[in-house]
Amino acid sequence: MSRPASPRYLLNFSLLTLSAALFVGACTDDTEDTGDGPDAAAGASGAPDSGGSAGTSGSAGTSGSAGTSGSAGTSGSAGTSGSGGSLAGEGGSGASGGGAPNFGGEAGSGGTPDQAGSGGDGGQGGSGGDGGQGGAGDELLPRSTPQQLANESAADYANNKHGLITGSTLKPWVAGWTANRPPGVTGKLVILQIGSSAATSVAHVQESGSDVVSYLVATGELTQVRDNGLSSIEAEIPNGAAADAFLKKYGIDATKDFVVFTFEQLASTSSSIVQQVGRAWLLLSYWGYPKERLAILNGSINWNATNQALPLATTAAVTSPNNGTSSVRDLRVDNTAYVVTLSELLAILKDQSEEYPRDEVTVVDARGGAEALGLLKSTNTGKEDCDSFDTAQYKRCSPPFEGRIKGAHSAPWPQFLTNADSGFRFPDKATVKATFDTLSDYQPGDVTIQYCRTNMRWMVTGIVSGVILGYPTRFYDTSFIEWSHLAYGPTENTQVLPATSPFRTDLPTLTEHATVSGGYVPGGPFDPAVHTVTGWVDGPNYNADDDISDTKVAVDPSATSTNLSVEQDRAYKL
Repeated sequence: MSRPASPRYLLNFSLLTLSAALFVGACTDDTEDTGDGPDAAAGASGAPDSGGSAGTSGSAGTSGSAGTSGSAGTSGSAGTSGSGGSLAGEGGSGASGGGAPNFGGEAGSGGTPDQAGSGGDGGQGGSGGDGGQGGAGDELLPRSTPQQLANESAADYANNKHGLITGSTLKPWVAGWTANRPPGVTGKLVILQIGSSAATSVAHVQESGSDVVSYLVATGELTQVRDNGLSSIEAEIPNGAAADAFLKKYGIDATKDFVVFTFEQLASTSSSIVQQVGRAWLLLSYWGYPKERLAILNGSINWNATNQALPLATTAAVTSPNNGTSSVRDLRVDNTAYVVTLSELLAILKDQSEEYPRDEVTVVDARGGAEALGLLKSTNTGKEDCDSFDTAQYKRCSPPFEGRIKGAHSAPWPQFLTNADSGFRFPDKATVKATFDTLSDYQPGDVTIQYCRTNMRWMVTGIVSGVILGYPTRFYDTSFIEWSHLAYGPTENTQVLPATSPFRTDLPTLTEHATVSGGYVPGGPFDPAVHTVTGWVDGPNYNADDDISDTKVAVDPSATSTNLSVEQDRAYKL
């Protein structure tokens, strides 16, 4: 059914104007958005022969054929003994042995997967064998839901042992990790300090022998340009091989180590560094790293050193060891639900998704100002070869159209971080909740879908939603930079896809844009003191051909799928 035209979907002009006034330049490409630039739970056991419970013992002389593997699930119950014959169950495969939470069970003691048990001579009936896991090549990982991935913070961040933590929590860990580490953690503490490769680090969290290590991570390692089947416009979560290389480089044992993400505050550091910290968190989270062994330090290491006595070494972090032997394949869970693909998003918006009804989804736009309103020439593609670039008042090349995903709510990311003097921290939970719930119009129980221009700004709103507030949270990883190119518009440069493409987004049912008064100049800032939002129009706001790059974007007009990246990632872990 279509989402009703409730007060939730009627424009609140006062709120919109307030949002724009609070951060007129929020999410432009020219200020603090340097990071956002171009620059299942285990399934139940299946029936025998599908990797479920171990079958009953075979009669004497009858071969028990092995079942194919099924989903990792609960332990298969042993079969009852039969009359005569070899031990039932040793040849056949059942569901996996009882594995740890969020992990598929280890292979049981059953016989060789897919090998039939040989018939035995008549004799004493054997006891049923334990359910064993089938061949790994056919295994299906338990697929986490957004609800399971959510991680709500305590009211006071100082009481968190994972998720968003404070310097007062990290300090005793650094001083005595073995004695003070969270219950159930057996590995070392790995502190990853996220920073630009162009910046010169001068401090890091103090190491402590082999139990506490600290390394500098360049932001360029956190994303990778990939082909999702339709486009390769924007960098996304790195693939499995890159994720494994990340674990190897920093010597992380994915099965037991605890990872904390931090950042250093230099004179050149802006609040956008928090976006990059979020990308590091998402990289490991998406690939199955348990949320109970991941943490983000709230605020810079410098602020936490000054205000919470976090011990720092006044040198750059040491070189990473590149000696890890762990793989994301060791994390036997599928967390790809963090990402919503374009196909899935379109089904949700058209109310054709059984799993995510449209009226149970809150779409959050982390952009602000002119971009979030869909005003002409407000989105920067990073290209400089459009015909108007050298003559335009505001030099930029834009995509075929502007707008926002229909029904989205703007929650500009800078409103969720303190200023430089306060270490670019997230405010207290109550403040964050009040701001987010108001701007996004979040309704309890909804799943949030986060997007921005590329995929950086929504890391801030995504941490707020999924790590602080505990709301089920998903990310449209290729975001508006992909969305705004999927058009068949009225002019040559706005015609990227065929008119009949199922992936067109320049439709009045999928995109909308605002109208404003006050003489807005395309490409310029939206100033609420001068400009007034007068309404919303269904459909895109097409840019002029002169403002669109002549260079063809990496979009396949004949594409039949947008799920290639996710499908490859799921296959990598099998």
